[in-house]
Amino acid sequence: MSGLAVTFGDAPPTSDGVRTLYALSRGEAGTRVELWGLPHCEAGRLRLVLALPALTRAAQTGRRLAVSVAVMPGLVQRLGDWPVSDWGDAPRSVDAPCPGPDGDFDAAALRLDLEAAPD
Repeated sequence: MSGLAVTFGDAPPTSDGVRTLYALSRGEAGTRVELWGLPHCEAGRLRLVLALPALTRAAQTGRRLAVSVAVMPGLVQRLGDWPVSDWGDAPRSVDAPCPGPDGDFDAAALRLDLEAAPD
């Protein structure tokens, strides 16, 4: 899988609960993605509220935002992917099968990639 992996780092969320993430790739500047609130599992579905700022959307036109989870060291399970073009100025809620029990989900286990759309 190629793409731009989002790294969470140690940046705390802002007072409104928004965490800024950066998608990084060798030789490229960081690509900003915002995680609004905590990822949450309910009734077998993982819900994420993500925002892609205008500069991110413009730079990543034609790509897909893929969400995966680290299930163990070296093993990543893909949960779903969505076209970057689905985002506008407002945050968007996405959901995928939840790989764990109901409740808040550890964002550090998530991996987000901006990938080229299939031909």
